[in-house]
Order: sequence, then C-alpha cells, then structure tokens
Amino acid sequence: MDSGKNISAQRRRAPAPVQGAQFPITGKNRSRGFQSLAKISAQTFQSLEKFSNHWNFAPRGFSCYTVGVIMKPACKISRIAAPPALDGRWDSPVWRGIAPVTVAHFHPKSSIHRPIAEAKIAHSDAGLHILFRVLDRFVRVANVGFQAPVWKDSCAEFFVRPGGAGGYLNFEMNAGGSLLVSFIEDWTRTPAGFKKFSMLEAKWNDAIPRFHGLPERVEPEIVTPVTWSVQHTIPWTLFAEVAGAARPQRGETWTGNFYKCGDETSHPHWAAWSPVGEALNFHAPEFFGALAFD
Repeated sequence: MDSGKNISAQRRRAPAPVQGAQFPITGKNRSRGFQSLAKISAQTFQSLEKFSNHWNFAPRGFSCYTVGVIMKPACKISRIAAPPALDGRWDSPVWRGIAPVTVAHFHPKSSIHRPIAEAKIAHSDAGLHILFRVLDRFVRVANVGFQAPVWKDSCAEFFVRPGGAGGYLNFEMNAGGSLLVSFIEDWTRTPAGFKKFSMLEAKWNDAIPRFHGLPERVEPEIVTPVTWSVQHTIPWTLFAEVAGAARPQRGETWTGNFYKCGDETSHPHWAAWSPVGEALNFHAPEFFGALAFD
C-alpha cells in the first residue's frame, strides 16, 4: 500500500511481457491454532500451472474477511546459520525447512483476481530475510527506482514493528525489484501522507540486497499465469539506525504483516496475511500479527 502519497489509490501494480522464472512450488497443507490461513500445497500449485490456460478465479463476492472479531495469526521466525542465496529458490536447502505464511485475506474491494501469494521469513547474523512467491496474472511493473510508487504495480509487501520501536517500517517491492521503504511513527492520514513519517535515504537502497525474477519493467501487463518471486534481506543496522531497535533475542516477539496488492493493474486486489478489518488500509499496525523469533 502507499506510504502516504496518493492516498486515494490505496494499493499497487506492474509492467512488460515476459515469462518470469517458474520456480518450483511446494508446501504442506496445515493449520495452526487460530490461524485460518491454509498453506497451499505443491499439488495445488502444480495443478494450477498445468491447467493455466483454463485458470478461473473466485467469484467477485468471495473474501476471507469476516465481520466482528478478527483473530491475529502468529509466525515463527527461525534462525539460520548463514544468509540464503539471493536466487528466489523457494525449495533451496536454506528455505526448505521454513514454513510459509499465506497471504490470503482479500479485501472485499478487490477485483475477482485472487493471486496465490506466500512468504517465508528467517533471520541470521546478517539480518532479516524475506522471500515471496506469487502465482499471478495481470502482472504489471511500471514504476522503477528506489522510493517509486511500487504499490501501483504487482507488489509484495512486508510491514514490521520492532519491539520497543515507536513506529513500524514498510518494505514494499514490486515484481521488478524496485523498493519503497519508510518509517512511520504516527500513521494518522494527512494530505502529505501521514502525521509523522520519513522516507528512507538513498543509501539504504544499496544496503538492502534483493532478488527479482521478472525484469525491472513489465509493460504491457502479463495477462497469462506467471509465477514470480522477490527476495530481500533487511540488515540489523537499518533497524538500529532508523527505528532505534536492537537485534531481537530468541523468544522475543515483534509484530508485522505480509501483503500482496496491485492498485493500478487491470485487476486491482489487496490481500493480507493478518486481516486488516473493514477499511482498505494496510497501514494499520493494530491488526499486525505476531512475529516470534526462534
């Protein structure tokens, strides 16, 4: 979602006709406690890809949202010995044992398009590692460069509020690898964006290593089924310098959310790991789920 600019367009999208790397897809169906998000199985992904020419979508009225009490999910962040290679490989030895989270709570204002999005997260001495994989259509990437309005494109996002921090960080990356990051301390909406927020300096662009499986620009839109991945590492120094947050200890819990959006694609949609309520607003830390460090 937007970091404060262009508030009227509350989400994102992407450009150019290319067949992105089709990474192998795996995962086991499971549920944990009150977490209602079903993990998408390898068979499901393979079937969708096999019959991609006949891929249909859920009815327009379908949504994972419920009125009333919203139960927040929890995610364990496993420690790994070394940073994973920046190659987007979902089933590489490093990522194979990491259980994914599913970004499946679609806001009712979404179009009929329901991309299947998952994310994996781990931590090492180098920082926090995030890998997204999306089985998608109508993929567009028109915005290129650091701090570009990537939410308008086919976009995957990770918002995180470190323990003890006065605000949260939003890491928004489109399918072409362009990144938008800000630190938001008061998320009250204003004409300028938010009551108190700051866009990260250009130096952090190079400090956040990342991978993207599609070209940096995808225009016109890819309308056929395509699987794309983005991956990045957030160094602990960024959390310290920007948010004043120390590296988390084992057993510590932060909060955050994972999102998938495409505000200005032909089929706009807004999905979350932890549902954000009735308002279409990703900048709602009161709905963040738990991120427990192992």
